[in-house]
Amino acid sequence: MKKLDFLLLCLVTAYLAGMYRYLPLMVLSNLAFVFLIASFFLSCYFRKNLSVKLLLHSGFVEKAAVLTCNVKVENTGKLPVGRFKVRLCYGYGQEKQKTVKYMYGGCEKGENLLHFDIVGSGCGMMHLNMNRLYAYDYLSLFSASKKMREEIKIAVFPQKRELQVELPSIFRQESYLPQEALIGRGGDAHNEIRQLREYRRGDTSRFIHWNQSARTQQLWVKEFERETDDAIPLYLELKGIQEAESSDLDGFYELLSALVLGLLKKVTMLKVTWYHEGQKRFVDMEVCDTAQCREMMLALYRMEEEYSIEEGHSMEEGHSIEKVHSMEIEHSMEKRHSMEIGHSMKKNARKSGENVSAEDYSHQEGFRLDLDLGWYWKEALIFRFSLEELEDQIAHNIFVV
Repeated sequence: MKKLDFLLLCLVTAYLAGMYRYLPLMVLSNLAFVFLIASFFLSCYFRKNLSVKLLLHSGFVEKAAVLTCNVKVENTGKLPVGRFKVRLCYGYGQEKQKTVKYMYGGCEKGENLLHFDIVGSGCGMMHLNMNRLYAYDYLSLFSASKKMREEIKIAVFPQKRELQVELPSIFRQESYLPQEALIGRGGDAHNEIRQLREYRRGDTSRFIHWNQSARTQQLWVKEFERETDDAIPLYLELKGIQEAESSDLDGFYELLSALVLGLLKKVTMLKVTWYHEGQKRFVDMEVCDTAQCREMMLALYRMEEEYSIEEGHSMEEGHSIEKVHSMEIEHSMEKRHSMEIGHSMKKNARKSGENVSAEDYSHQEGFRLDLDLGWYWKEALIFRFSLEELEDQIAHNIFVV
């Protein structure tokens, strides 16, 4: 709009100068046209000498929290840039519609630092792309643009919430006794200290390592050796994750994090297992604290990201070719699917003399969580959460297993 207004002003000035043959007005009219042309070439000059780069290409943030991204702007020209803008597109892997945002700024000669804020709206791996740079002249009459290829991956973790869980029936089984009950039992490996970790709210003072705490001016807690089989199993049913909506996955990740952190208030370790469809294998992760819980969430985000990439490739190759290919893989890996299981389930199968197939894996002893927000103990449904009321159910419900 500015460009049209300025052009109209130039034409009116030239018309009046020609009609009245007034020399100063004719000079002003010619200067206006020269300035208009110079502004166009000035925007092209700024575009050539301006570059924008992200200082980090990965980061993490909690859901609904603000992440500040720092940007380095380099102007190699001899003139300062009055105004530029960068086009940002961000969203999650399986979303077709990306959110578009613009970052505006100006810079002097040399290197300059700018920043912009972004909010993680949902749990998952968020991709942010800086794909186009616009440089303006000093009056913003013209803009010259060029493509960019800057990307940052942001892991958006659930907010730290804990499901309120009581496990009286599980604690009656000796193999799932909490750490406090296992200390002092001679003749086994449970008396060996496995590691020291930072004090967490709720830890008993019996296990504080006072010497280390005094040296570092920070509370440290002794964590004792446990056999892998002592960890309570949690199996994740992820069938259909490729077709799941971002809102459904957001609710699943919120519930999973709250469930894991809630169970860790009662037990020392969880063994979380899921089936990776892309790699045709089971994935096991031992989770003992908040940091390992986030590592588990990050592994799930990356798996979801791999599915999104595979889905994009399959659309390029054609649905018919992908269908035949997947059928061939399914057929060739059928025996492996039925035999491959996690380490703990293999051990249990050998002890009992029974064969455990992949289809029966989710029905073994332990907890189970599916994408429909159903929470099970063995084959019994404990509770089915609602996506609309999930926040209140996590905050106020108490579950006795």
